[in-house]
Amino acid sequence: MPPAANRASLRAKWLVLRMCLVVFGIASCMVLVIDARQSRWVSKLMRGGTSGSQAPATPFEGIRTLSAAASEPAELHDAIAAERFQQGSVLDWDPEAYRAKTGGGIPRVLHHIFLDGEQEYDRLVEEKESGFKREWRDSCVGNHSDWTYLFWDRESAQIFLDTHYPWFSATFKGYPKTVLQGDALRPFLMHAFGGLYIDLDVQCFRSVEESLLGQDIVLQSEYKGGRDVVNSIMASVPGHPFWKAIITEMLEKWHHAHGHVDTDVVLDAGGPRLYGDIFRKFTGGSLRTPAFVGAHQVLGSRIAVYGLGTWFVPCEFEDAVCHARMAQEVQQGRLREELVGWHHYSGSWLAGIPKGK
Repeated sequence: MPPAANRASLRAKWLVLRMCLVVFGIASCMVLVIDARQSRWVSKLMRGGTSGSQAPATPFEGIRTLSAAASEPAELHDAIAAERFQQGSVLDWDPEAYRAKTGGGIPRVLHHIFLDGEQEYDRLVEEKESGFKREWRDSCVGNHSDWTYLFWDRESAQIFLDTHYPWFSATFKGYPKTVLQGDALRPFLMHAFGGLYIDLDVQCFRSVEESLLGQDIVLQSEYKGGRDVVNSIMASVPGHPFWKAIITEMLEKWHHAHGHVDTDVVLDAGGPRLYGDIFRKFTGGSLRTPAFVGAHQVLGSRIAVYGLGTWFVPCEFEDAVCHARMAQEVQQGRLREELVGWHHYSGSWLAGIPKGK
């Protein structure tokens, strides 16, 4: 080969080598950046809980409505599901490790759900017969003004499930009634974030913080006899196995419903009846009395159940006399020490749902 051609060939090879080195360098930097970003994000997600004096370190920290808040790397979905939920019979929450890491305590996060969105909620509160009052919601947000507040609409719920529990997304979309979707979302929020969930027909008289002290889960019973727990008011640390048990049974119940919906299906598939059944099974032989009300130690965790006349339930659902008396007391400013709020039982979920047998 002539010298000129030789030199040209060498130059070409050198250029190719330099380009390869540049590409390799850029690729290496990208891997490091992506790895760092994912590591930070996974670390934030896996922290899950906080001490009682701090808001949680989550991907959604400080965001009120999450509609456009979450767009995490799709490739992390499987890893998240494996780490946070799908561990078979192995508990994904160690009470002692949680307390050692965070100081313990239920995170200061308040959840409300209204899947039809903020605008529809604003419209409904202006209707006298809607069963919603803006002051009820405002009272709970105001009494927890230093908490992280999360208002979940359908879009934000779907983003959350797609990101954290992608295996459940199709099931969530497939529920034919909004009430079923709202019920299904609640245990996932408790499992992922923890904090306090309350329905929008609940009024708050004061902060719940004192009533949550020293507990890992706090539930509400609303009937005489105390052999029930409801899904309208509940608080928890994140990752507690009780929520795994609820979710597992919820999926099984809906599978057996075969798409049929009436009031019995709603109560059984994700409502209070399901919660009562799972609480009985979850606590096993630890119940000292037939009633659920009281303090329980289960799997190293502390569970409290408040009964009728305490926490958020002064009256049974259909006790009109009690509710009228309660309204008079509130109007006069006579708030009972044993109550932190009042569940008004608007019953809005019953609209359009056939009565069960």
